[in-house]
Amino acid sequence: MQLISGAGAFTAPDGDAHWVEQFRVADLSVGTYSIRAGGTDDQSPHTEDEIYVITAGRATLAGGGDSAQVRPGDVAYVAAGEEHRFTDITEDFAALVFFAPAEEARASAGSLLVAAEDAMAEAGFRTGDFERARNLVTAARNEAARNGDDRAVARATSLFGLILHYQNITVLMDGGQPSANQVSAERGAFDIALAGSTRLGDPAGMASALFGLGLVHQVLDHDWAAAMPRFWQALDLAYQADLYTQSEIHRHVGFYYLAEAGLPAEAVRHLRRSHELREALGDPRRIPSGLVVLGEAELAAGNPDRAVELLRDAVAKARAAGLLPARIESAEQALAEAEIAVATAQE
Repeated sequence: MQLISGAGAFTAPDGDAHWVEQFRVADLSVGTYSIRAGGTDDQSPHTEDEIYVITAGRATLAGGGDSAQVRPGDVAYVAAGEEHRFTDITEDFAALVFFAPAEEARASAGSLLVAAEDAMAEAGFRTGDFERARNLVTAARNEAARNGDDRAVARATSLFGLILHYQNITVLMDGGQPSANQVSAERGAFDIALAGSTRLGDPAGMASALFGLGLVHQVLDHDWAAAMPRFWQALDLAYQADLYTQSEIHRHVGFYYLAEAGLPAEAVRHLRRSHELREALGDPRRIPSGLVVLGEAELAAGNPDRAVELLRDAVAKARAAGLLPARIESAEQALAEAEIAVATAQE
């Protein structure tokens, strides 16, 4: 027997809606879906059957060519694959959601990887809770293995390594230090992913894994000499990778030119390209971090006015996107330093 704490309680969203999974076994998962009054429900159809138990607020549930008003105590069934959403949300709204089998259990490895990457971004930039990302990438890897899809297995393993890296970064941002086991797990995932992608001749997978190993050396080992050969190899393959991986490769090459090589103009070139790729991706969670480091590079390159412009934009967008406090504070600190530089230059 297990009590599920907090199930059904409304959680104020950072944006319009908030979802949290609170229980999971192979054939069933349970969570709470909250939507603020006046908010928009933009969910997509799920691959599993759903039961909604309304626990707070009032809304209209539209789906299957029909609609019905719902309020606390109402129970609704939605079949797998059916388009549905809540509309006319006049009060803060919450519902218990039951998935059978567990959410994403029927999804393909590819769709699970997409969902895992999104959950990783949500955790890394907004919530700090990586459980959903870990569950999804594990499900993706298992599904790929069942289907004999070695390429997807390697890519899932690389994404698992990146999730571990985001977790380790969160520890660092909170003033802690990842354990030796945490660092070893991250490094091991990227090593396995690189071996698999190399064997399969998958350049996009190789770029991702090489970049991941560079991250381990740069961020966790503090060893630029070991990191850069990996980053250079990843850069050679970057054009075959997804937009975010391309952006991250240029970003960390830019870090090298800024922090290690002392070539801020070259740093600006790579960091500008990194930011352009983030804008092309269009994910508001990822844009502020691109602006922050580009602003820092412009400041180092002797362009304080441009730095202030970029960093003000970064702070505004970090706040609007509801990023983690540490990420907002980082942008604010960089802006303050740039503003001091401008004031000093004007004296």
